[in-house]
Amino acid sequence: MKRYPVILAALLVCCIVAPLVAREHGTVVCESSDGHRQFCRAYTADGVHIIRQISRTNCIEGRNWGYNDRGIWVDDGCRAEFLLGTREGYRERERERDRWETLVCESDYGHTHRCSIDRHREVRLRRQLSRADCVFGRTWGYNNHEIWVRDGCRAEFSIERDR
Repeated sequence: MKRYPVILAALLVCCIVAPLVAREHGTVVCESSDGHRQFCRAYTADGVHIIRQISRTNCIEGRNWGYNDRGIWVDDGCRAEFLLGTREGYRERERERDRWETLVCESDYGHTHRCSIDRHREVRLRRQLSRADCVFGRTWGYNNHEIWVRDGCRAEFSIERDR
């Protein structure tokens, strides 16, 4: 009979406390299923940023994902892996930020606009500026020399510098 409180305490630590501590520093996958809003509890006091987008839907902070002091929310099909900031990770995040260049590329309806870029490793849509959807492969894309946008897509892009 005296073992039950000990077992119950152990289960509480394993099932409730440990996952919260693990989420304090590390990564969290948060997914909007069927376009519905999802909230993922996480420690966000030191910041949050996307390290890997899982969905085809572009995840745009403030539009279909964000965070507050209780966790991360995603909506409208955004599915991504998020890095929870740490004070120790601040310098690493700064180095990561220095690897990326930002470029705004804008189109008018009915016209394709091309924005030149230098050699790069990767291009990401960082923030959509237009009301028109910016959909990879349909209203925006890129090759080795340029980013192209059309049909009213206006966005801020992050370009990873070639090392």
